Amino acid sequence: MKPAIAVRKDQLRSPKAGLLLFCAAFILFVALFIRGRFVLAAAMDTFSTFNDLRFAMQEEFLRGSLQVSFPWYTIALLLGSAFYLAAMSRIDKRGPIRPRYLLIGAAACLFGAHLLTSGEAGWSSSNTIWLSVTRSIGALIPSSRVAPWAERPRPAASEAGEPYFRKAADSRRNVLFVVLEGIPGVYLGQVQEWTGVKYPIEMPALSRIAERAVVIPNFVNHNRQTIRGLYSLLSGDYCRLSLATPKIYEYMQIDPASRRPCLPEILAQKGYTTAYLQAAEFIGELDRGPNPWFVTLLTVGTHHPGAVPEQFAARFGSRKEAAAAYLDQALADFMERLEGQGILMNTLVLLTSDESHGVTGQPYGRFWGLAVLRAPEAFGAINPGVFGLIDIPYSILDYLGFVGRTERFDRRSIFRRYATERAILFESYFSERKGVVQQLLDGGRVEILSSSNGELYSRDYSRETLSGEEGRRLSRQLARLQAAADSSLFDSRRKDRLYVLLENDDFALGRKQSRVLSTGQYLEIPRGTMATVELHAAVEPAGGSGEAPERDCLHLILLMMREGEKMPLPELRLPVLKEGQSLELSFSFHATEPMTRIWAFLQAEAVHPFRGVLLKVERLSVETRKRKAGHPFQINRLIVKSDHQVPVRLENMSSDSP
Repeated sequence: MKPAIAVRKDQLRSPKAGLLLFCAAFILFVALFIRGRFVLAAAMDTFSTFNDLRFAMQEEFLRGSLQVSFPWYTIALLLGSAFYLAAMSRIDKRGPIRPRYLLIGAAACLFGAHLLTSGEAGWSSSNTIWLSVTRSIGALIPSSRVAPWAERPRPAASEAGEPYFRKAADSRRNVLFVVLEGIPGVYLGQVQEWTGVKYPIEMPALSRIAERAVVIPNFVNHNRQTIRGLYSLLSGDYCRLSLATPKIYEYMQIDPASRRPCLPEILAQKGYTTAYLQAAEFIGELDRGPNPWFVTLLTVGTHHPGAVPEQFAARFGSRKEAAAAYLDQALADFMERLEGQGILMNTLVLLTSDESHGVTGQPYGRFWGLAVLRAPEAFGAINPGVFGLIDIPYSILDYLGFVGRTERFDRRSIFRRYATERAILFESYFSERKGVVQQLLDGGRVEILSSSNGELYSRDYSRETLSGEEGRRLSRQLARLQAAADSSLFDSRRKDRLYVLLENDDFALGRKQSRVLSTGQYLEIPRGTMATVELHAAVEPAGGSGEAPERDCLHLILLMMREGEKMPLPELRLPVLKEGQSLELSFSFHATEPMTRIWAFLQAEAVHPFRGVLLKVERLSVETRKRKAGHPFQINRLIVKSDHQVPVRLENMSSDSP
C-alpha cells in the first residue's frame, strides 16, 4: 500500500520543502514557548523571557510547573504535533510532496494560541495574536490629546491628616511585621467588597483578622522581588524601580555614621529589641524580656511553586490557591496563639506582603499590595487613601508617637485620613490621582488607565495610549520621576561602587552538605570600570576550634554570572580547605560595556566524611573603579593560611583573553 504523502530525496533538499519543514518546526516551538509563558502568567501574572529557560532543568521548578493547564490549548498542541509527526513519518523516496498534514498541524497550533489570552495588562481578556497586531498598529498612530490629569496642578506634598484613633498614653507597644510572601490585597474579603473585584482566591482567616484592623484597599508594592520589598518596608525609601542593582547593596556602601537610619535602627535607639525571623518561636521569649520589641517575620511557603503538602494541595484547583489556603490556616493558628499568650494586648501587628504574585485580569496586579494593621485600640476601618510600602515606617513611628523622627520620611501615615491626593510610583507606573494610572511604554508612549470605580483597582479600566509629541513629553516626565526615585542614595551614573554581599556571616554545614551562601543578584558593572571581587573566609570545626587535622573538609565555588549564564572568565579552581585554614581571594575583570544583572554566586560544600564544619565569611564584595583600560581578567591575590603551615600565596596573575 502506497503512503498517502510521499516526497523524493531530492525534494527534501528543495527550497520549498526546506522552508515548509522549517516553518512547521518553528510553529511547534513557538506553540510550546507560548504555553510555558501562560503557565507562568497564570501563577505569577507576568510573562517569561528566553532568559528564564535556565530554570527548565531545576527539579523544584519542574515539579511545580509540569502540570496539566490550559487543556484546550494543550490538546490543540498535541494534535498539531501528531499531524506534524505523521507528515514526517510518511516521507518516502517516491511521489509528489503533499503538505496538508503539515498545514493542518500548523493551523491547530495557531488556533490553540488564539484560544489563549494575553497582554501584560489584561491577558485574561485578549488573545496573543490579536493583541500584538492591534498594539503594533496603535503605536504607529500619533495622539496629540493632553491627558486630563496633566492639566491639573499637583497635590500638596504633605498634609497633617486626621488620626483614626489615639494610642493609650504612656503605653509602650511592641511591633510585629508579618510579611506574607507574594500575597496580593485582593485575597482579602474587605478589599474585594470595597473595590468590587471578585476573585476566586480568598483568605477567610485573614479577613476575620482584618475585622478589627485598619485595611488599605489601595495599597501598592513598588516592584517585584523580596529584597526590594523589604527594603522599602523597613527604610521608607523607594526600592529600585528598574530591575537593576537592588538599593540595599548601595545602602550598605554608605558609612553607618552618615547614612539615614531605617526603622529597626530608629526603634533600637528608642530602647526596642529588634529581630528578623523566618520562624515564630522566638517571639514568646522576646515578650518575656524587659524591653519592647520589633520583629519582622517573613513567610516563604507561598513562593512559586508553593510549599504545600501534596494531600492538602489535591483539594484545590491549583497549587497557588492551595498555598494561599495553607498559609491562611497557619496564620489563623499563629494569631490565636499570640492572643492566647496575651501578646496582642500590647502589640501592633502589620500583615503585609513583600511583592505580589499577580492578579489575573488586573493591568498592574503584579503590584497589588496587602496592608492590614491591627492595633490594640483599633476597630474595623477602611482607609481609602493610596499608600505603599514606603509609607510603613512613617506609619509605625506616627502610631508610636515618635514624632521627632518622622520628619525624615516624606510619606503618609496609614493611621490618618487625608483630604488631598498623593503621588506614588511603582515599577513603570505613576499615579497622582486615585483611579488614574500612567504607564511608561517604549517609543515615547504613555498609556493612561482609568478605573471604572474611582479606586486604584477595579473590575474594568479604560485605556488610552498617548504618542506623538504629547507622548514623548509625558514619557520624559515619568522617566525623570523614576530616575529620581532610583537615585535617592547615589547618582546612577557614578562609576565607583562597592557591593558588600556578605560580612561577618557564619554558616554551619552538616556532613557532606551543600549550601548556596550568596547569589548577589542584579548587580551593575558600569562601562569603563575595573570590577574587583574579594572573598575572605575561614573554616572551623562545627563543634568549635581546636587542633586542625590534615583532612579536607570544605570546598568553595565562586562564579560570576550574567543574565543567568556563567560569564566568559577563566575558571577559578579554589583549593579545598582544611579545618583551621582561611582563604583570601581577589580577582578583577575589565568592563568594556555596561553589564547588568550580574550575579556573584557563592556555594559551599562540606566534604568532611565524618562531621560538619563551620564557615566564617568575613567578607564577600564586588567593587568597581573607573578605568578606561585594563586586563580582561587578573588574579590579584589567592592566599590560603593555616596555623600549622606557611601561607600558600599566588598573586598578580593576569589574562589578556578569557
